[in-house]
Amino acid sequence: MLIAAWIAALVAVYLIQYRIFRDHSFDGVRYDVTLSTDEVFEGEDVFLYEEILNVRLLPLPFVKVDTRLPDGLRYRLIEEEGEERRGTFAQSVQSVFVLRPHQRIRRTWRVNCAVRGEYSIGEVVLVTNDLVGFDQQSKTITVKPSAKNHLVVLPRTVGLERNFTASRYISGDTLSIRGLVSDPLRLCGVREYAPGDPMKRINWKSTAVHGALMVNVEEFTRRHAFNLVMNMNSRDIERVPGPPAIPAFVEGCVTVTASILDAVSSENIRVRLITNTVPPAAGEDMLVPVERIPAGEEDGEDEERCVFVSPPLAGKNQMLDALRLLAMLPMEISVSVEKMLDDILDRPTLYAPEGNLLVVSSYLSERMIHFFYGMQRQGIDVIFYVTNTVGNAAIIPDDVPVFYKTHWEE
Repeated sequence: MLIAAWIAALVAVYLIQYRIFRDHSFDGVRYDVTLSTDEVFEGEDVFLYEEILNVRLLPLPFVKVDTRLPDGLRYRLIEEEGEERRGTFAQSVQSVFVLRPHQRIRRTWRVNCAVRGEYSIGEVVLVTNDLVGFDQQSKTITVKPSAKNHLVVLPRTVGLERNFTASRYISGDTLSIRGLVSDPLRLCGVREYAPGDPMKRINWKSTAVHGALMVNVEEFTRRHAFNLVMNMNSRDIERVPGPPAIPAFVEGCVTVTASILDAVSSENIRVRLITNTVPPAAGEDMLVPVERIPAGEEDGEDEERCVFVSPPLAGKNQMLDALRLLAMLPMEISVSVEKMLDDILDRPTLYAPEGNLLVVSSYLSERMIHFFYGMQRQGIDVIFYVTNTVGNAAIIPDDVPVFYKTHWEE
């Protein structure tokens, strides 16, 4: 009888603690996350401060904490092997604790920001057992988004002169690119004509004097402006609307676009960004409809597909706003690149009132070469920055100015 009473008492105790832990294990657990900064550049690190708090008297003898970062961020971990230390990366980490009553656990993680974008950090999975270890409970805790756990990763920049090679003069003298646009009203000398120079720059007086074709060397100006077109297509044929087939190729275009904006940020040069996607914060005045898709039988309204055209941006502050816009740019094609180029050809004064365009694309197609000549006939200069060596037109004329990527600096 005594043994039976002891067994009954133990069973009763077990059932009581089982019920308590099953219903109230996580009632007193609080989780919070704070970041050391709210804005960094792609490739940089931030510190993540994590806090786990048990505010009640109920202890948790076993707590497994599984913290996972959003895609694009990763923990930078340091592993020691003897006297050597090496860094590794992980998308998630697991830790085990004994969480006593009113205990607070603080941890600091180093997080590497590998991909541009906008992130809200603060999701954790907690797993615990009862005192005996038989009944396992789990709970996902998500921290409410706020300024302290919000992060914007700006696209990284690279040196354009070090990472791109001009299609012209590759076997002769290489010109040094001191700027992106020049002012034909400010001449700083003449030089001998080279294949690919526009005819409008020929200096006929100097040609007569020297007995050879001479062209004007135009001084680069801080008062000029240009228009920057970024192609969201990763290849010539894409599904529209929809994400590009090879997002990594488009990320290269974002990097080059950010690098161009960074290069002119210290100058008083106005830049407008044009792209065939729609940023989440774009106002109606920044969207130019270029295609109308008739509504189906079940749909009530026609679909308008738009090109994004930013207002003129100049100076470091506005260029930083442009980088923020690039950081949150969706990986989505709103309208085909052909429709965008056709609309630019039809309305050049809308897209290129200053008479120049800089086109950043992961490839150069035959259609883009025809676009170049069409814009040239209307007196508008076009320069291409191509970020990939695959998918380009078989023959690229010598008079089409193209800058090819040679490598990415680390």
